[in-house]
Amino acid sequence: MIDIKAIKAAAEAATPGPWIEAGPSYGEPKPRFYNSVVTEEDEDGDWLDICCSTSDNTDADMTHIATANPTAVIALCDEVERLRDKLAQADDDSSAGMMVVRLQVADQMRRKYEPVLREVLDLLGPEAPECCGCRAEWEMAIDAIRKVLG
Repeated sequence: MIDIKAIKAAAEAATPGPWIEAGPSYGEPKPRFYNSVVTEEDEDGDWLDICCSTSDNTDADMTHIATANPTAVIALCDEVERLRDKLAQADDDSSAGMMVVRLQVADQMRRKYEPVLREVLDLLGPEAPECCGCRAEWEMAIDAIRKVLG
């Protein structure tokens, strides 16, 4: 699983966005000078270079880097956390919903079989027979039926 907390912490520690693609040859087929991704850092309008490149894929690289600035990454992390929380809540709701369904089914079965269980209790009687050596099992069965009947 992606460590959203580590990614978000790194983004929060970085120079905030938005970042801008810039440089004397930005947009040309091959860069002739360094191209930069920059951000305006202070009130004086001084630009701060985030990165520079002269690779063959400079324009696409710079656009990607500028687009994936800390402000955007933090927003993505927040969205992932929100969706994970929502999914966890849905799982909790689903589990609770299944428990309610199980309880409803158990209650319906208890009501349906209650007359039969009461008849079984009457037939078994209050005491287990001494002859078969199954007194513990007998008493467990009677206790289980009584619990079901409430």
